[in-house]
Amino acid sequence: MGILTYNKTDGVQINSVHLAKGEKLIKIPNFGRTIEIIGDSLASGMYTTFEGLSSFGYNIGAGLGETEYSVTAYPGICLFDKECWGNLRGQLYQWWHTSDTSWRATQLYGSEPEEWDFDKHEAADIVVICIGTNDANAHNNVTSAGYVAQYTMFIEGIHAVWPDAQIVLVVSTTFITLVAEN
Repeated sequence: MGILTYNKTDGVQINSVHLAKGEKLIKIPNFGRTIEIIGDSLASGMYTTFEGLSSFGYNIGAGLGETEYSVTAYPGICLFDKECWGNLRGQLYQWWHTSDTSWRATQLYGSEPEEWDFDKHEAADIVVICIGTNDANAHNNVTSAGYVAQYTMFIEGIHAVWPDAQIVLVVSTTFITLVAEN
């Protein structure tokens, strides 16, 4: 039996786990493939019926079955490394860090989140990137040339971490419009 607490600042926290006498925790074996989904509100499930559980990111990972997966997606985030709809930094910066740069996260963890230790986790076989809707919004003032340059740096950075990963780019009509402008 686990003892849980909840507060608005830290969410659900597990204080302890109790086991019956003679019982033990087991490690669940890794599956044969690992997928990382990276994105914005479309990948995170913002405003969907069950938020993250209704997101396409969750449904890709869970729907494939026998797949280790993670979703790194923040509503309102741009790929471009700039303030965008409440995210102080873009995914180009954010993906390499342990906490996001939203107001709430900076109140909890400060403005310099520690870097993610990729060596402690299974390398992704497939990386699905679905981002660009917020970059394409005129309010955020991201040029198509800047967007393409930072997207290229992002893909190169992912390949530096996981050189064997296959990368799938999911594009929307807003992305196509942004790139086509120039």
